[in-house]
Amino acid sequence: MDANFGTCGIRILTQFVLLGRKLLRMVSNLPINTHCDILFELSNALLVFDVICKRVLSVITRCVNSDCYIVKAVARHAFLHGHMTSPLGRSALYCVLRFKFDIDRLLNPRFDYFDLVWNKYLSNVSAEMLANVSVLRDVLLFRDHPDLCSPLFNTDDIACFITDLCTG
Repeated sequence: MDANFGTCGIRILTQFVLLGRKLLRMVSNLPINTHCDILFELSNALLVFDVICKRVLSVITRCVNSDCYIVKAVARHAFLHGHMTSPLGRSALYCVLRFKFDIDRLLNPRFDYFDLVWNKYLSNVSAEMLANVSVLRDVLLFRDHPDLCSPLFNTDDIACFITDLCTG
């Protein structure tokens, strides 16, 4: 994570990402050492850093296509000519490199950054991960509704399954 989004430092972004993971673990009542990939796939959410990048792309797209001439001119200059001399330019360049798209697409008012970010995320999810998360969802359902499987598994068995699926 090398990006510098405006005045927000990398330390703050890192803390924010860690907090997001901890919250997902707590809300789902999962083991503390659950793999991060499982957390986001289980919650059907983007990685926190990808959400931040998506918001940055939203701001950039709105600025470069603004009705206000001054906003449009400053934004276009920042990312077309001043890549590393302005926070907006650095953020645009980082997003272009992270999501691998042509920087000129930011000039298009119909640029679909939402699909771009989701497609990048989905391209990194393996079939094995999807299968693992599918089984985990079923086991979590059994944990949360023990009446569905009471004769089959006890709570210790279910807790063991969850731990194995989350950390194995």
